[in-house]
Amino acid sequence: MKLLNEKNITFINELRVFLYVIFIIANVLFHHDSFGLESVLLKKEKDIYNLGFNLEILEDKTKKLTFDQVNSPEYENKFITSKDKIPVFGMSNSVFWIKFDLENISHPSNEWLISFQQVWCDYLDLYKKINGKWEVIKTGDRRTFDTREVNNRNFVFKVRPGKKSTYYMRVQSNDGIQIPLKLYSASSFSEEESFTMLGFGLFYGIMLVMILYNLFVFLSTRSISYLYYIFYISSYTLINMATNGLGFQFLYPEWVWFQNEGFLCRASLIVLALILFTRKYLGVDDSTPRINKVLRFYNIGAVLFFMSSFFPFYKNVLGPFYLFMVVGLFYLIFIGIYKFRMNYRPAKYYLLAFTFFIGGAIIKIGQINGILPPWFIFINAFQIGGVFEVVLLSLGLADIINSLL
Repeated sequence: MKLLNEKNITFINELRVFLYVIFIIANVLFHHDSFGLESVLLKKEKDIYNLGFNLEILEDKTKKLTFDQVNSPEYENKFITSKDKIPVFGMSNSVFWIKFDLENISHPSNEWLISFQQVWCDYLDLYKKINGKWEVIKTGDRRTFDTREVNNRNFVFKVRPGKKSTYYMRVQSNDGIQIPLKLYSASSFSEEESFTMLGFGLFYGIMLVMILYNLFVFLSTRSISYLYYIFYISSYTLINMATNGLGFQFLYPEWVWFQNEGFLCRASLIVLALILFTRKYLGVDDSTPRINKVLRFYNIGAVLFFMSSFFPFYKNVLGPFYLFMVVGLFYLIFIGIYKFRMNYRPAKYYLLAFTFFIGGAIIKIGQINGILPPWFIFINAFQIGGVFEVVLLSLGLADIINSLL
């Protein structure tokens, strides 16, 4: 009798396991959503969510799919779950459809903001359901700035998730595609933006002070070096404003061309300004004919690249321009080393300034690629290096003027 009971118990346990396996298989086959992507659950103790791992992505290589098609049962199982915190697709001619679910289960805030944290994206559309109807917000930097739902340098959208709410996003760009999506409560977004704008304010405030200071010195001394330096700082400031989106937000919100194709225009100006400034700052003249000849060639090259930015073929010259810029930067450093070895005192300021500038650029690249953590000092390394650069170059200019007195 005891043996029979043990056999019954064993049989019952085996039956339970069998039924459990059948249940799992049935759910996988007939209820795919139960084991699909989970909703982002909004809880009262958390105000900021990285959405990368909660995204489903559909690549449309034809660029012809409509929202109604993507939202239909036919395409429901064609989305692929993201495996990255920030999905990156690089340069692509495809359109990418993004799908994600939000569900507010206990957070007191009803107002949330989805932030697409990339300045350059040609076309970006968000589809959200309001009062039972799908509505779309179409924006992107190929559209004027007033198409944005929130006045912000990034692409920010308002949402009010309650019970399970589904959102779709259409992404199309020639600038290199990545999906850096974050969700903020209204209060946390305001706090983070205030801190970020404080950092920007300090940086651009220093740049403005340096421009005004050097303008005052130029008017007092009539030294052309200061005028070239003002040109350089202004160009450097402008390219930074374009890079972090503040230029499009505040300076040229209707000028779509300058935000996009204007990159070559802005970059050519900064190269031209830097070469003109270097020639005067390091005393490059007929006493160093070979160096002088190369810098004259670079002056002409920068002007030609600037002019090409206004023609439709400008993208074909971006590769040569990058090479032109990198080789030119190393050549300027070579000139600085040469002058330093010739005991030309301002050269030490020049070399030290560019050490901070290049170091800041390397740190920023490392942070973008995930090698360094997203700390404030690493995120803003390029701007911090730029501040040290302009201050050191100003000290070098002052040293030149003092040596002439």
